[in-house]
Amino acid sequence: MMRLNSASTEVVPNAPTAQGPSRPASSAVTMSMVSDSVPGTARGTVMQLDDPLNAERNLSSSNGDRADAPSGQQPAPPAALGPIHQAITQAPTHQQAKDRQTPTHQATTHQATTHQAMDHVVDSGSIRSCVLPWLARVLYPLARRVVLPTYFGSVTIEGLENLPQNARSLLFAPTHRSRWDALVVPCAIGRPICPADLHFMVSANEASRGLQGWFIQRMGGFPVDTTNPSIASVRHGIKVLETGKALVIFPEGDIFRDGHLHPLKPGLARMAIQAERSHSGVHIVPIHVEYGSPEVGWRCGVRVMIGRSLPLAQYLDRPAKVAAPTLTQDLADALNQLAQSPTEPLTGSDLPR
Repeated sequence: MMRLNSASTEVVPNAPTAQGPSRPASSAVTMSMVSDSVPGTARGTVMQLDDPLNAERNLSSSNGDRADAPSGQQPAPPAALGPIHQAITQAPTHQQAKDRQTPTHQATTHQATTHQAMDHVVDSGSIRSCVLPWLARVLYPLARRVVLPTYFGSVTIEGLENLPQNARSLLFAPTHRSRWDALVVPCAIGRPICPADLHFMVSANEASRGLQGWFIQRMGGFPVDTTNPSIASVRHGIKVLETGKALVIFPEGDIFRDGHLHPLKPGLARMAIQAERSHSGVHIVPIHVEYGSPEVGWRCGVRVMIGRSLPLAQYLDRPAKVAAPTLTQDLADALNQLAQSPTEPLTGSDLPR
């Protein structure tokens, strides 16, 4: 789903008498220099004392007291300048003022907030994908409670018990039968079912379309050329798995409405094996999506079937040229098995609340 009040010192002068001695120029200059250093005093203001001549004698006397004071002992300031000296010595330093304005707990809170925000971002250098927590907290309940139940006559989810509990990161591989898959699949496996953020490999043209693209980019989607995936897209997918996030890839690469499984793209297996070699604990989860009608019309039913995961550690003892095709074939077999398994009629709704 982050003042210091400068004390001013003012000395009110007595009105000079006509017979009084004239003011020495040096006394006025000395007081002007002192007033510049006192907080809360206007710069250049001359601070006058009761008797300039007495002030000069006091200053001379204080110089003599310094000479007679024992070594290591700070002499007392002149009586006339006592308030001024106190204001200067008690004024907080710049660092103390900064510390008061920025308490330690505020800095700690800011660091924790920044770290928490970065937990929802994956940056591989050339590509960046993120999940806005506040947007996810709004969209998931809205889709589960309003959008899907309103459009579909029934929503069925099977096989949630097949989600591995000890996996470091999950790569979900669903079949692709409709544009509704982009909403149905996240509602079936997203938070709180899957504890990690879902990031999606999305075709480049879908990720750049107006309002739809805005939501995709802020709900974990990042673009990929489905006909010729770039190295940057593959590297970012590996980065998502390495950081412990969940990745969703439609392995067929396109939408097929005939109900049959089409050849899987080999890039998914290569990416998953590379992520497993660098950070072990990656599992591929096959998902079969089935609609009541190929056109996915109003009030038709939808079923999401989750199969047993394929741990990738078992493929690391083979050469890469052999491991990737073997994994691709095993994933295709798992998806075909889900499609052929006996199912109940599409009725009711099993969406998590």
